[in-house]
Amino acid sequence: MRVIMAGRQYKRLMSVLALCLMFPIRLFALAQAQPQIVVSMNQLSLRKGVSSYLVVSLINAQGGRITEITGLEYFDVLSQSQSTSTVMAQGETTYQTDYQLTVMPKTAGRLTVKARVDYENQIYESNALEITIHEEADEAAYAPDMFVKANLSHTTAYLGEKIILTYELYTRLTIENCGFTESVLIDGMMTADMPENQLKAEYVYIDDILYAKYEVKRMILDPVRSGLYNIPSFNLQVNVITNDGRGGSAAGPFGGLGGFFSFSEPVYLQTEAREILVKPLPQTGRPADFSGIVGDLHLDGVYSRTDLPFGEALTLRVTASGNCNLDGYNRMIAGGLPGFTVYETQKSTVESAEDNRYYAQKTFEAILVPERNGVINVDSMAVSYFSTVTEAYETAEIPGAAIQVQGDMPQTHAGIGDDSSDVNGVYIDQVLYGITDDAYWTLRIPVRALPFIGGGAGAVMLLAVLLIGLTRHRKKRDPAVKALRAGIKRAKDANEIYNAVHALIKHCCGLSIKSASKETVIKELKDAELAALVTGMMDKMESADGSRDTRNAVLLEQAAAIDRRVRALRK
Repeated sequence: MRVIMAGRQYKRLMSVLALCLMFPIRLFALAQAQPQIVVSMNQLSLRKGVSSYLVVSLINAQGGRITEITGLEYFDVLSQSQSTSTVMAQGETTYQTDYQLTVMPKTAGRLTVKARVDYENQIYESNALEITIHEEADEAAYAPDMFVKANLSHTTAYLGEKIILTYELYTRLTIENCGFTESVLIDGMMTADMPENQLKAEYVYIDDILYAKYEVKRMILDPVRSGLYNIPSFNLQVNVITNDGRGGSAAGPFGGLGGFFSFSEPVYLQTEAREILVKPLPQTGRPADFSGIVGDLHLDGVYSRTDLPFGEALTLRVTASGNCNLDGYNRMIAGGLPGFTVYETQKSTVESAEDNRYYAQKTFEAILVPERNGVINVDSMAVSYFSTVTEAYETAEIPGAAIQVQGDMPQTHAGIGDDSSDVNGVYIDQVLYGITDDAYWTLRIPVRALPFIGGGAGAVMLLAVLLIGLTRHRKKRDPAVKALRAGIKRAKDANEIYNAVHALIKHCCGLSIKSASKETVIKELKDAELAALVTGMMDKMESADGSRDTRNAVLLEQAAAIDRRVRALRK
């Protein structure tokens, strides 16, 4: 009996203990039901153009909805993410949802950030963050860990001159990689990225502080019109390594496992906006044979030899180089050389940047075959260009030479041989002079000679037709024009389309539309329809209307129309 009573008392005791344990848990459940909204940032002193993190935490407010974040209008929101966690510690359970926003300050000043959340039809407010945003130029007060610069080779240029734009990243942090979050496009300019293998990385000191400098992007800018250009700001994403294996705070509880694992987080930087003033080329002093080259031009010409036997050839090698735009310089010998048959080829084209200035080099070779013996004088060949150094039209020259051609020319014999029996001739047997009618005269030819005369006349007429047809065929089938038209068909973006049309007009009409105003195009292109098509394309290149795909489609239609018109004019 005692044993049974003891068992019953034990069960009662267990029941009481269970109720006692459940009671505080119930009290905690009631206490934790109150939601809490917390706003935090990784730092409260920000710099304009440098990203930061804004986190809105909803604690014990499952299903809550953020209705407003005051002060967010002073930022650009670059990305958003969400995470949910449940923490159980010492019998307490906490539910938390974090909304993380990557933001970029737009304006400098002091502002307050606060969030409002709708939870179960009630509005809850967060704490208030007092934030200070400094201008980009306020670097004298502190040394930033990371910043980006936009360097221009020059901010004032002439139409037809190419400009170098380089984006440089300076950092004291270890980075994994970096890149722009959007396409770097500039309205009214053709742009081309220089190869990544030409980008440099080095260590530099700024105010006695060591930075690693990375050239992130280097671009060639080619304006299509004169005027003021605005280069907007772009966002650069830099992935910063937060664990270097040294067991710091970023390494976590495992101290980075001896550096076996590394972690990175994105940091966003905004490039500075820049302006470029592009001036039109002066009309005063502009030569009629202006090549379209704008910049500082140097020409070097070398003859492989100046003394050779008749029947052999020599080579003229010309190198055009300098801080100049050579897009329109495609032939060095335009009208041929007296005394020579000329076969010209373009060997190579190189574009680069020297001391952050545009540099171009083109190499040509011409094979010269003498047409006679003796001394053949090759005059110097002048190339007109606009010098951005003197701001005037200048002339560069390919040197001339005196070519001595040795030996005798082969003789061409047109006489009749000794054996006249092998020659079929046409003989005039009789000419009658006694004609009383002054309006006519008569030539009497033997009947046996008529087939030969008719065949000869037919052969002459057929040869004339063939020569005319061959001339027209060669004009239509100019291999250079064929290649240029193929380039138009292959073009995909605005830069490629405009470059292909520029090359076609330059070759067929002798006009560089890149260095010409619309008034010059209308004046130089005699055909009104072709001039209207070209100026229409120039207007479209200057316009920023429509999407990128729509703009490219319109430019392709305009290029095809220009090609058709050029083809019709060449018939």
